[in-house]
Amino acid sequence: MTSTNAKYKFIFDLVERQHDLFANASKADIQKRQRSIEEMYDLCDNDEQRSLVKDMITDFSEMNDDVYNLCLLDMVDAIISKGYPLDECLVVAMAHDHSADSSQAVLQDIKTYLCANDFPSGNYCNRIDHCLKARFKNIHHYFIVDDFVGSGSTVFNRNDELVKKLAGKQYTVHFVVAAGMRYAIDMLRAKGIDIHCSYLMMKGISEKYDKAIVPHKLQLMTDLEAKLAATIKQTELSEHHLGYKQSEALFCRKYRNIPNNVFPLFWWKRYSDNSVRDTMFNRTQTGY
Repeated sequence: MTSTNAKYKFIFDLVERQHDLFANASKADIQKRQRSIEEMYDLCDNDEQRSLVKDMITDFSEMNDDVYNLCLLDMVDAIISKGYPLDECLVVAMAHDHSADSSQAVLQDIKTYLCANDFPSGNYCNRIDHCLKARFKNIHHYFIVDDFVGSGSTVFNRNDELVKKLAGKQYTVHFVVAAGMRYAIDMLRAKGIDIHCSYLMMKGISEKYDKAIVPHKLQLMTDLEAKLAATIKQTELSEHHLGYKQSEALFCRKYRNIPNNVFPLFWWKRYSDNSVRDTMFNRTQTGY
């Protein structure tokens, strides 16, 4: 098989296997995805790397709105099933500053489902740093919502902040998220944090392959990352090796900003010579 034929077979196989990445997409989006698959094929030096990339694209979870809405229903059930008086409950977005945040979209989306369960219309807060204001003085149960937990560090920090501010008061704090990495959720629970995750995912390399070959697979990915720009503006590739805090995530909500916990191969937009890549996903963040 010629190299050209091998490349097109690689692309065709993935289009056939990964329906979610191409379903209900515009012609322009499909062409962009196909170009990005071709780009990753060309980035690889050998068949081992290409096999790894094919596995990762095949395993990638792009959550569409149907699955997301099922997650919202499950999240609502997790909140209501606690059995607390609803007028003492507050649903709070994980967002912590003035910047737009995906958790605020989750807060808005979950309102419709909570309304059907007679949840008080005023018991919502779009920033976690505002949830202790005087107008919420009768709240005793805080439910912090978000769409994705990668490394778990944000949840840990938000919980630590709330617990310190609520010291001496009668309260409970619960985190309720649509999707997350299993290792992070397990770590948070082990630290005593109450968290519900509707859609759990495994690490894309370390939890997929036999332990004996994991180091080799990780090295293959490290070699591929070496072809990417070390720095883009103020953002360091070294801080996103295998995904932020080495999360090894293979997840994105359809048509949403891809988490930085995902392997940078899928979203890092420049090569080591600073030329522009044709990436499968786009990421927006300050300083990138």
